[in-house]
Amino acid sequence: NRTVPIKFRIEQELFEPPAGRIEAWLSEGAPQELQDVPDYDDFIAVAAGSQHAVGLRADGSLVSWGRDSNGSVLDTPTGTGFVAVDAGFLYSMALHEDGSVHAWGGGLADSTEIPNGSGFSDIAAGYAFALAITTSGALQGWSMVSGMLDDMPAGTGFVDIKGGQHLAAAILAGGQLELFGNSTN
Repeated sequence: NRTVPIKFRIEQELFEPPAGRIEAWLSEGAPQELQDVPDYDDFIAVAAGSQHAVGLRADGSLVSWGRDSNGSVLDTPTGTGFVAVDAGFLYSMALHEDGSVHAWGGGLADSTEIPNGSGFSDIAAGYAFALAITTSGALQGWSMVSGMLDDMPAGTGFVDIKGGQHLAAAILAGGQLELFGNSTN
């Protein structure tokens, strides 16, 4: 297993309603399945995982494609009402408008630490960790790597999060940037 660089672009036309079509450019040796981007023109967000991707459509439904490792494609939640997506190593995540976090695929999707219930306002998928922001602005995280999130900032007021391979970034309402994670792996 190796991580393959992928780039996605969402095209938006200047017509009502806005249209969003995804195009994929792949490096040599990338799985062919990643090129099989669904032919919809209403994507509003997209995220690339290790060998799969997930898109959020304007109606709040989810579409996944790529290599179906551990259900990262076939186990995609159905229905509408989703407002955000992200993807990591063998898993994807989505945030529902009711504030609940959904995860599917392998890796962290099998974790018992995935937050239950509602009350979340943002999500981020890292390589081997995931994060969510509660509606009060507190960070909640779970990881497959011991000690990965030991230095996760406490407190409230966080408004945005992003996950990388070994590091994460969180932004406070005042614009301050907090970096944390395990940079030694």
